[in-house]
Amino acid sequence: VFRLACGGTVCVSCKEGHVKNSEKEIMTLVNPLCAMIEYLVLISPKTESEISENELVNRIIKYIQRNFYNPIKNEDIARACSCSASTLCHLFKKYMSVSVRSYIIDLRMAYAKELLEKSNLSVTATAHKSGFSDYNYFAVCFKRRTGSSPLQYRRSLRECVLP
Repeated sequence: VFRLACGGTVCVSCKEGHVKNSEKEIMTLVNPLCAMIEYLVLISPKTESEISENELVNRIIKYIQRNFYNPIKNEDIARACSCSASTLCHLFKKYMSVSVRSYIIDLRMAYAKELLEKSNLSVTATAHKSGFSDYNYFAVCFKRRTGSSPLQYRRSLRECVLP
């Protein structure tokens, strides 16, 4: 029997004659499992409202991940997830520790980096395909987040690959 710090116990049993592992080996296997259980208890919702808030945030994340490359507004996300724009912003910030807009830009930037690395699309086409309708805004965001322009970023990647 293993006691959990968060309360409760984990019981491990073996059939007689099937004990091949020493107690030390069993502890090596069970202790990380106990730590994982304690972590899950710590992060799991405590109340019904937290459960519904988690479900809503998960729906919001899924919607954004499926639509980040399209023009997307908080009102569109809120409508699709059946909540108000203020609820959307509040819960997203509460659970994700980042604003909705920043999260969308992060997804767009990650996708843009992937396109710059793996495709031969122009930088302008990359911006549009990543969800940016304004190339100049894309270039400013990209430089702020990476320290280089999209074209410099692509060139640096290709220089690293070439012998």
